[in-house]
Amino acid sequence: MIEPVAFQLDGKPVAFETEPNRTLASLIGQRVGCGEGVCGACTVLVDGVPVRSCLMLGVQAEGCEVATVRSLPAIEGAEPDDEGLTPLQLALRDRQAFQCGWCVPGLLVGLASAIAGRSAVPRAELLQHLIGHLCRCLASAGVVDAVEDVLRERRIKGAAP
Repeated sequence: MIEPVAFQLDGKPVAFETEPNRTLASLIGQRVGCGEGVCGACTVLVDGVPVRSCLMLGVQAEGCEVATVRSLPAIEGAEPDDEGLTPLQLALRDRQAFQCGWCVPGLLVGLASAIAGRSAVPRAELLQHLIGHLCRCLASAGVVDAVEDVLRERRIKGAAP
């Protein structure tokens, strides 16, 4: 049985006809790591809430707003630079906080959501957040340092409370 589903994907209306058991990740072409909701590589925002798209059925997105890493500037609340990178992406790159990049889209969405509108987040909270993002080559200290760089820059610019 095929069912219709319509929602906003990265700010644009989309409509699909899909099997009811198809995941949101497969419906939107989202990168999947473990396929079990453990690694966080497929993290997207659904109505502003981080979810593992490999666990959510596509039909459950009916009428929702789904944001992927393509919406990172909006999630982060920052304009990309000339290379198209947001402050969080730049900080992760500068800190060399990852290697292969498989988990990075979900990590970026999750982190940007966690720090949205904030200029200070306790290091322990950032480390707690990273528990939900597994990566074999990730240097979590580098990721936390990069996020703290972004938060520090926000405080300097007075861009967030």
